[in-house]
Amino acid sequence: MDGLSRLPVECLEQILLYIVRAPPSTSRPALSALCRVNRHISTVAASFLYLNPFDLLTDNAMYNDRGQRLRYLLTTLLTNIPTSQIHPALLLGLVSSIEPDTNSSTDTATLSNISVNNLRHIRFFSFPTYTFLEYGERGEEHKNYTPEELEYIFGQELLEMYLVDRKDAACRSKNPSSQIQEYYHNVLYREATWSLAEPILEQLESLSFPISDIRRYLLIVGRLVRLARVHVHLDMVFYCECCDESNIAQEPRRMRKKRAFHDLIQLVEAHVRLFPGCLKTVTTSDACFWEVGSQSCPADVEYEIYKMLPSQFQPTFISEANWWKVAAHLETIDLSRVWQIKWLPPRVVTGHESVLRRCRGLCWLTVQSLPARGCFDWAVQEKMDLERPGQDHASTTTTTVVGPGLVRRPPSRQQQDTLSKSTPPQPAHVHHGLVKLERLVLEECRMPSRDLDAAFFAFSQSLRYVRIKALRGPENVQTIYIGRDWCTLPCMTALVLQARAHRLVLDPLLFTRLPRLKNPTIKDETFEYSCENVVPCEPAHVSSLSEVCLRGWGALVFNPSALELSKNLLVLKLSMARHDGWIKGADTRTKVAQGVYERTLGVLEHIGVVPAPSTLHSSILNPENASFLKPENDAPGLLTSNLSPLAEGVFALL
Repeated sequence: MDGLSRLPVECLEQILLYIVRAPPSTSRPALSALCRVNRHISTVAASFLYLNPFDLLTDNAMYNDRGQRLRYLLTTLLTNIPTSQIHPALLLGLVSSIEPDTNSSTDTATLSNISVNNLRHIRFFSFPTYTFLEYGERGEEHKNYTPEELEYIFGQELLEMYLVDRKDAACRSKNPSSQIQEYYHNVLYREATWSLAEPILEQLESLSFPISDIRRYLLIVGRLVRLARVHVHLDMVFYCECCDESNIAQEPRRMRKKRAFHDLIQLVEAHVRLFPGCLKTVTTSDACFWEVGSQSCPADVEYEIYKMLPSQFQPTFISEANWWKVAAHLETIDLSRVWQIKWLPPRVVTGHESVLRRCRGLCWLTVQSLPARGCFDWAVQEKMDLERPGQDHASTTTTTVVGPGLVRRPPSRQQQDTLSKSTPPQPAHVHHGLVKLERLVLEECRMPSRDLDAAFFAFSQSLRYVRIKALRGPENVQTIYIGRDWCTLPCMTALVLQARAHRLVLDPLLFTRLPRLKNPTIKDETFEYSCENVVPCEPAHVSSLSEVCLRGWGALVFNPSALELSKNLLVLKLSMARHDGWIKGADTRTKVAQGVYERTLGVLEHIGVVPAPSTLHSSILNPENASFLKPENDAPGLLTSNLSPLAEGVFALL
C-alpha cells in the first residue's frame, strides 16, 4: 500500500477506473478497503465509491440483506443534513431511536456525529424502491416494524396524510387501513429521495424520483444543469385490476394520470429549453408499491417526450419496448445497426421510406403480419438490379488489368473528389450489398400473398428459417396453395406452416426447391377429402432431412419414396387432425382401409419397420380398438417414428 500512497492522483484514478468496471460484488469491497488505507488514497477512492453508490449495493450476492445495507448507506449520506429538514416518517424508517433534538436552540441536530460529507461525490442517483422493505431467506417480503413505527403507521397523522394525498390510489373496495403500510413505504421512498437529491441537484447527471413528487422537481428544474438521464418511478395508481372500469374511482384516477404525465412533459420541455442537448434519456417503470396491478406510461406520452430529446439513439433491435423512441425520429434515426425486429405497428412504411429497407444488417424479422402491401418490393428491385446482366458495381479504387500491357489504375484522390461531386450517390445495396434476412416469423399471413412470394425471391440466398403460425385465405375458399411461385431456397433448413381453417396444398415440387431442408413442420385441420384428389409430392432428393412433422393434407401427399433419399432422418410424424369423418361412407371403409394397409406396409418397409400384419390391419379396420404400434426393429438412423394410432389419423397415406 506504501507504493500506492506515493502515486500521483492521475495514476490512482486510472487504477480505480479499472476496479470500477468489475462487478459490484468485487469492486465495492475493493473500493471500501482502499478508503481505509490513508487520507491520500481515501480522497481519490471515495469519489469512485460514491459516484453511483446505490448501484454498487444491488448485486445479487446480497439479495437478502440489501434493504438493510441500503438504509445504512442512506443514513450515512444524510449525516450532514439537519434532522429538522428530514420528514418524521423517514427518521423512524432509518433509525427509530434517533429523534430530532427538540431541546436544541438551533437546527443543527443530525443523525450522527460523522462529519464526512460524501454527498459531494454522487453524480448518478438511482435510489431503489425496495429500500424500506425487509426480505426473508427465501426472498419473500417480510415486514418487521419497531413499536415506534407501528405507532406512527396506525396513527392519525399518517392516516390523514393518506386520505388527502392518495384517497383514490387504492381499490375502493378495500379499507384504507389495509393500504396504510404500502403508503408508509411510499412516503419513506419519496422523502428519502428528496432529502438526498435536493442538496446536490446541480451536480447530478442522472436522477430517479417518484411521479407523485413531480411538482416538487418541476419547481427546481433550473438547478438540474448537468442532468442527462431521468428515470421516473410510477408510484401512483392510474389503473386498478380489482376495480371495474365503470367504478366511481376510475374517473379520479384518469384525471390524476392526465395531470401527472402533463407535469412530466412540462418538466422535460422546461429542461430542454433551459439546457439544450443536455437531457438524453427519460424512462419510466412501475414502482411496485401497490398491489393493484402494474402501472405504465402511455405510448403517446413517451412519443411526446422522445420527440423533444436529441436523436442520438442507434438501435440494434426494434420492439414494442423501444418503438416510440425510434418513431419519434424515424426519418433521421440511424437504423443500419438493427439486426432484429421483434415488432412493428401496422403499415409502418406508410408516409416515409421503408423502415425495413434502412435496416441493412437485418437478420431476424418477427412481426404480427407483413407491415404493408409492397413492403418487400425494394428488396426485389435491389436483387434484380445487382443480377441484371451488364451492370458493373465494382469499386473504382482497385487496379485492374484490362488487356495485354494495359493497366487501369485507381483514380487519384482529386479525381475521386471530382467524381463524387459530379456523380449522384449510389444506392445502399451497391455499397453494402443485399440485406441478408435469415429468419422470418409471421403470426398470421393472408394468402395468396404477393409480399410473401417477394420475400422468398429477394432473400432466397439467405433465408434459413420461416415460420407462419396462422395462414389464412380468402373468404369461402378452403384451399391454400403453398410453393407454387417459390424459387429455390438453397439455405432453408426449417419451414413451419400452420393453418386452422384451410387446407394447405403443397406444390408437388416444393421439397425439390429446398435442398437443405432439415425440419419441415406443415399442419392443417384437414379431415375430409376425396382419395382421387390426393397427389403425392415428388420424391425430392433432400438428404439433410432430420425431423419431418406433417399433419393433415401434407401427411396425405407425403411420398414414402422420399425416405430412401433421407438417410439422416431421425423423427417422422405424420398425422391427421381427427379420425371421425376422415373417410365418408361405410361401404367404402373396408376397401379404403385395405389400400391404407398396403401402402402403410410399403412405408414401414422403407424405414425398416415390420409390424405384425394382424396388428396393423386391425388398427385400420377397427379404430375404436386401435392400439399403439411399436416398431419391432429400429430403422437405420430413425430414433422416433410416430405411427400411432393409424385409424385416428396418426399415419394416413392414401
